[in-house]
Amino acid sequence: MRTYKIKCFKKTTLYRILGALVVVAFCAIVLIISKHNDYPENSPTPTQSPTPAPFACVILDAGHGGFDRGASGIETGIGEGELNLIVTKLVKAELEANNIEVILTRSDENALAGTKKEDMAIRKSIIQNENCDAVVSIHMNKFKDRSIKGPMVFYMKGCEDTGGILANYVIKALCEAIDHPLRRSNPGDYLIVRESYAPAVIIECGFLSNPEDERNLSDPEYQKKLAKGIARGIMDYLLDVKMQELRQD
Repeated sequence: MRTYKIKCFKKTTLYRILGALVVVAFCAIVLIISKHNDYPENSPTPTQSPTPAPFACVILDAGHGGFDRGASGIETGIGEGELNLIVTKLVKAELEANNIEVILTRSDENALAGTKKEDMAIRKSIIQNENCDAVVSIHMNKFKDRSIKGPMVFYMKGCEDTGGILANYVIKALCEAIDHPLRRSNPGDYLIVRESYAPAVIIECGFLSNPEDERNLSDPEYQKKLAKGIARGIMDYLLDVKMQELRQD
């Protein structure tokens, strides 16, 4: 009986020791896992690709604004300044999506100054940016003959080899985007195209004096078509210019 008790005691002790070892091992595993989860910063992080430099720089000028409403819709009375800004921002988004830096002369509904003269002086200082590749001023048109409709693009008279080329690209792409018969670009003499250091154009998106154009120019889907066409024309021009620079190098 004495020997039996001693053997039973030893076997029980052995079980306890083994059980304790299992518990210790389990706790160690839990501690290791917990420690690993507490320090995720030790895990490697994916590398980020550097942002590419802009392909080009374009200044977009939303005509009018604030006290200067520009032309008004015959049927709705909508102001040109409001529509100009909407289309300008849509063009900006299209260009930026294609790695083109965009500078706006105005980004809200306000004018740039309290008078027309001061407003235009500020626009002039902005567009005279020597690092800019093109200047595009966006407007809506009006005319006494209400049957006249469709887009028009103007460049500085005598600048056929600079602004004239930009104007040709833009009017072509714009007419294609809105399914309008192709129009020629037109020479003119306006402050924006005259004072810009870079090739510059004024885009008249349509006639607020024409009922059909007025409806279209107020339609968000049509505005998107306008913006895509304008952006496409600008990008085609910039690509042409960059390719010529590469050939000369």
